[in-house]
Amino acid sequence: MADNLKKDTEVTITVDTGSVNETNKNSKIIFSDDRSDPAENPGDPANYVSTVSSTKKVTYKAVVKDPASYPHDSVAVKKVYKKAEGGGVEILKKDSYTDTNNNGVVVCQVRDNKITGTENYTVTVAVTTTRGSDGSYVTGTNIYDVDPKLQMNT
Repeated sequence: MADNLKKDTEVTITVDTGSVNETNKNSKIIFSDDRSDPAENPGDPANYVSTVSSTKKVTYKAVVKDPASYPHDSVAVKKVYKKAEGGGVEILKKDSYTDTNNNGVVVCQVRDNKITGTENYTVTVAVTTTRGSDGSYVTGTNIYDVDPKLQMNT
């Protein structure tokens, strides 16, 4: 692959804050990226694969699916880490990355050498919801782990 085609990858995690829970998280937390990878089919994050380039970065950010209906909700990526068992090849330079700036975004560094295969990893997303009316609001935060994959471009 020509060097001019190598670029950073931005993964967007869209969360349906109006209905996500631990039981349905795989259909309410959807992955997509700014490469040619298609958006994940809802309900199947374990088979979603983001393509990354060696020596580049992969950035994870989260967005609320319907901010007009849920204007007080927020979502944040807290951690990205290699699965302990069955993690596959090692594409990221470290086994774990966290939101060091407390801005809901996690930036990971891809290894320098070309690696064939997929890396299975976990993304931790914090979902804060605010519900209520007439000045009486209840806010709560839930943490969800979802398990997509990475692969290097060829």
